[in-house]
Amino acid sequence: MDLHRTADVPEWELVEADQWNEHQLRAFMTNGWDTPGNRVSAAGFGLSVVGLYYATKGDMTTAAGLLAAGRVLDVVDGYVANATGTKSPKGEMVDASIDKVLLFGALVTLVSQDIIPVPIAIAVGAQNGLNVTATAIAKARGAEIHPVATGKYFTAMQWGGFVLRLAGNALPDNSQLKQPIVYAGDAMLIGGVGVGLVSTRQLFAQAVHKKQDESTTDPAS
Repeated sequence: MDLHRTADVPEWELVEADQWNEHQLRAFMTNGWDTPGNRVSAAGFGLSVVGLYYATKGDMTTAAGLLAAGRVLDVVDGYVANATGTKSPKGEMVDASIDKVLLFGALVTLVSQDIIPVPIAIAVGAQNGLNVTATAIAKARGAEIHPVATGKYFTAMQWGGFVLRLAGNALPDNSQLKQPIVYAGDAMLIGGVGVGLVSTRQLFAQAVHKKQDESTTDPAS
């Protein structure tokens, strides 16, 4: 899984300008905003937002399909950025910001439509809140913080749970598949919170890393 993780500088700045490909040149000209990865991220965001809109209209089948497609693009964007040599701190920030905005929108929407239970929504929201807190601490301390693999797995599980919950609610009440699909969605959401605890620990470790280095440095060296 490509984490859309990058160095402290855009990837195109690590090579000579005369060796840039067309994507890197475009990224440089737009200060890192117009990149293939960011376009994929934006497309995924759009599909997901429309999917949530359909959920508010009661069309759970369309909502599940669009949300699934949008979140698949959230995985693809990192591979696209890597393949085109356009990874950058800005792209990493765009990817992470979209994830958090969509999560908040999904929790509000799906709880208001009785798609997911409030306790599960609170657990998912709290888990993500801890990760946001770790990021904020890192920024305040000037420490580097990057996505971790367990965070991506947690994200995939929570969105998979949302999609399964939508798919289950799309089925008629007399369908034998309805409850198993709904329960599978709950299992993914709850399991994702457990996996997320690992990512939270890793993010907090990154957040305090700079302080640890400074405190262990020999002043006489």
